[in-house]
Amino acid sequence: MKSLEKEYREVIKEILIHQTNLLGKKIAYSKANKIIGLEVDKNGHINLTRDSFEVLQDFVHEYSKLSALVFKYQLGPILQRHPDVAISIF
Repeated sequence: MKSLEKEYREVIKEILIHQTNLLGKKIAYSKANKIIGLEVDKNGHINLTRDSFEVLQDFVHEYSKLSALVFKYQLGPILQRHPDVAISIF
């Protein structure tokens, strides 16, 4: 049975791979390295220097903020083409 810390590390790695494919290595790694207790080197190796659960929580929160901004950016032009659609953008 895997330890929880290893599970958290694997989840972080999977999210990082997905975000790298979506955003590119430079942006994805830069965002990840803003998380206190998480270090990602240029090869994608992960080092945790803080509680893995807390790091994962902060990691997910950081990418959620980025994705929301991307979504908002993408949604703006669509709503401009459909001015009768009344929705609030965050």
